[in-house]
Amino acid sequence: MKLLVDKNNLIILDKENIINEYDLKIESNQIIIDKEDDIFIYINDLLSQKPIEIRVKNDVKSKLFIVVTNSRTNVIKINFLLENNSELELVSYFSAKNKAKLDFSRSFTLEKFSNLKLFNFLTYNGTLNIDETINMIGEGANTKLEFLNLGKLSNVTNVLQEINHLAIKTKSMISNSLIASNKSKLNYQVIGSIAKGMEYSDCSQSNRGIILGEESEIAVEPTLLIDEYNVSASHGAAIGQIDENQLYYLKSRGLNEEEARSLIIFGLTNPFIEKITDQGLKSLFKRQVNRIV
Repeated sequence: MKLLVDKNNLIILDKENIINEYDLKIESNQIIIDKEDDIFIYINDLLSQKPIEIRVKNDVKSKLFIVVTNSRTNVIKINFLLENNSELELVSYFSAKNKAKLDFSRSFTLEKFSNLKLFNFLTYNGTLNIDETINMIGEGANTKLEFLNLGKLSNVTNVLQEINHLAIKTKSMISNSLIASNKSKLNYQVIGSIAKGMEYSDCSQSNRGIILGEESEIAVEPTLLIDEYNVSASHGAAIGQIDENQLYYLKSRGLNEEEARSLIIFGLTNPFIEKITDQGLKSLFKRQVNRIV
């Protein structure tokens, strides 16, 4: 993939092969992150029957970029463990050929005072089912989960996001920015739970979506399961077509309708894109957004 040609710190999972072009330790299907660096993993038509295991060692702060390409009906599972005081910033991008179906599931276990920032950019050409499960088992663990999903053509995306607060003083934030055009369908189930006794925890959800096509759909089901009083929890969803009042205001300032619509769309997508630190991925994401405005 051209995006990754010049990356020296690259691991390739190609069908049944693991090609380690970096000096990270790999044991069987386990990748061990024990240094602070930007690491790239390219997953291409992975055929592995066992889940990939990724472990971030104690006190390590790292950035991981995962690019997934798929051309066949496939199932991929990845399990992450963030050890005590570790930090992982994870950016994922999904693409497909031939309208392939992909079931992609990841589980994250966060130990004490670990910090996960998870960014997913979705423009998958086909049917993509994503299951993200995050279990914060250590005191002070922190999760920030952000999705930018661009629905095009007749593509279907089904996402389950589940964050479980299983220790005291844990914090999570989910932010979904969704755009559906043509005949695409985006379905999200967003679940945050705080178990009994997990005091001083904070769980929040934000879901925003713009429907651009007459036959496109966005469905979001935000859910909070709270079994403790001394916590903070909130959720919300704002889904609909572009606000006519916003369009009127922008046009009154001299913009034509196409410019006004583009500005509104960029207002939803740019906050996500500007957080991406790899310039190649950032440029790719911007090009993908430009194709639907």
